[in-house]
Amino acid sequence: MAETPTESEAEFIQAAQQGDQAAFEALVTLHQATVLSFLYRWGNEAETAQDLAQETFIKAWLALKKYNHRQKFRNWLLKIAYRTSIDFWRRQRPTVQLEAVSVADSALNLEARVSRDQQIELVRQAIQSLPEQSRTALILREYHQYSYQEIAQTLDIPPGTVMSRLNYARLVLKKRLQPLLEKMNA
Repeated sequence: MAETPTESEAEFIQAAQQGDQAAFEALVTLHQATVLSFLYRWGNEAETAQDLAQETFIKAWLALKKYNHRQKFRNWLLKIAYRTSIDFWRRQRPTVQLEAVSVADSALNLEARVSRDQQIELVRQAIQSLPEQSRTALILREYHQYSYQEIAQTLDIPPGTVMSRLNYARLVLKKRLQPLLEKMNA
């Protein structure tokens, strides 16, 4: 996702760095969906992702004067989101919540939905079970379409490390999800 900041984004950043809260609110509006999506896909429940996104933007506001214009603002925000999520999980015990299934569904729809929900949960658990560095690289690449270079910049690691983390994540997921893939293809 090679985006160049729009002129208005650059103006918002500059104004926000000078204390303009309205300009920062415009930046939040521009990047809120990306930050929320990243935090959710990183393995946080929807409500937790929203709380962490809010915390991310508070931290961004407090650190805005340190923002380096050579880095994409979106990458800088996701780096803050990543660190915020890591801090949160270090304070928590990992838990897995199963999604509720509507009792009103017909028996056939219920069976199909339960099967689909179980598959989604298995994939989610497999992703959550990856080491945090590999999981983060995978989420940035597969869900946010970041280039290897963008992932490297966001995580402050060399591009070669990005490639090895992605390779590791894909191999582990393939191994863990092989029974599911075989079941789906049967």
